Amino acid sequence: MQKSNNTIIWRVNDIPSSGGSVINGRATNFGINSTAINVTNGSPTFRTIPHEIGHARYDQPDKIEFLDTGYNTIRTVDIWNSRPYQDIKNARLTYWNFDSEGMGVIPYTEQDTPVKPNEYTLFTHVRSEGNHVIVNYELRSIKNSKQWGMEASDVVAVRHTLHIYDLQGNLKYVLKDLPSVDQAVISNDGRYMMYIFGGMGLANANSPFGNIDRPGWALMRLEDQKVVYQEYTDDGILAFNRLWKDTESDLLILVYSTPSTLIDYDRIIIFNQNNSEIFIRNMPIAERRTMSEYWKKNGVLNWPLHINKFNFEQIKIEEK
Repeated sequence: MQKSNNTIIWRVNDIPSSGGSVINGRATNFGINSTAINVTNGSPTFRTIPHEIGHARYDQPDKIEFLDTGYNTIRTVDIWNSRPYQDIKNARLTYWNFDSEGMGVIPYTEQDTPVKPNEYTLFTHVRSEGNHVIVNYELRSIKNSKQWGMEASDVVAVRHTLHIYDLQGNLKYVLKDLPSVDQAVISNDGRYMMYIFGGMGLANANSPFGNIDRPGWALMRLEDQKVVYQEYTDDGILAFNRLWKDTESDLLILVYSTPSTLIDYDRIIIFNQNNSEIFIRNMPIAERRTMSEYWKKNGVLNWPLHINKFNFEQIKIEEK
């Protein structure tokens, strides 16, 4: 990441990454071939929002600079000027105003009558992993009011628009007004997107006033933007998750876990782009120990081996 003329630039090299993301504009790298190159240290760099948007401050890249293997610029994408949701009617537009942990949420199930928001705030999240870069624009509608003489704010709804680029900076897909996309990864062939949706923060069904929508995960075929498989996880048990692309096998992997003592398994979901199959298993402690011992011995996890070794449920995705 580079700051130039009060602009934050995130540089992307034309090498498939071994996993990386940008959180609040700070590149987080995993592995020596990580796509994101973070050259900033210390305190985050802030840029003031233009006056017509508001006076909020934020920490995120304004532009993405795509580089070839010789680190020559291929293309520069201005993700700030190309942002959606610029024309909001009859409400105040802000940027990166509040965080979900610091404000209330009005779940859809609690909205007996539609709640009319009086503010919209836009968040931008950038993630690079494998052969693609995802720019996730999240728009939250907010109801500001006074309660007992004090200012109060509640999230009413969320909408996401995703811009998906390849490593040459070509815009491959625009996914408009999705109800929720909290994390997402793209298969190497660019055909599918696995993503997590629903909920806010660490909320689950045991804390309904933390939910904006039912949480779960889905697999979308990008060509026609069709959700080919999805699963809800709002039983109050699967509280934490991690989604990534395995660099050894090119599998997309999602793992749910929980600190609860009520269960002794992790739910593992794997998508294989080569044969369009999903593998799912509630993996108990004994099997997790077997995988851990393999990892300690070999330095990597052989996911195809463990899919065959353990009894994963197998789901075939129909091709278009």
